Amino acid sequence: MNKPEQAKLLRRYPVLEQLPPDLFKRVEQESRLVKAPAGLELFHEGTPCAAFPMLIEGTIRATKSGPDGHEILLYRLDPGETCVITVVALLGGTTISCCEMLIDSVARSGYPSSDQKSRVS
Repeated sequence: MNKPEQAKLLRRYPVLEQLPPDLFKRVEQESRLVKAPAGLELFHEGTPCAAFPMLIEGTIRATKSGPDGHEILLYRLDPGETCVITVVALLGGTTISCCEMLIDSVARSGYPSSDQKSRVS
């Protein structure tokens, strides 16, 4: 992560500056800036959670299809906000349990899960 990307991330997630220096360095080294087009599906119900999204631009929509096939909006994730569904999936080592997450616009930064890091390395 370069310095301008790091500055954007810290503006959106100032709590990262409170991490112990060794942990902050790890987040800094392993986070990846991902520019994603609108409409890209990040997660789908039943799939493994591969990263913790730290949105710095744009919006993510978390939705679920109802029994009649209509999309139900659960919530929107804006820059600086935390996604509880991915936290639960990553901490529990489970799959995404209840929804689809789609990019509404632009970009996100993500910290890969330990499983994802082993596949990338």
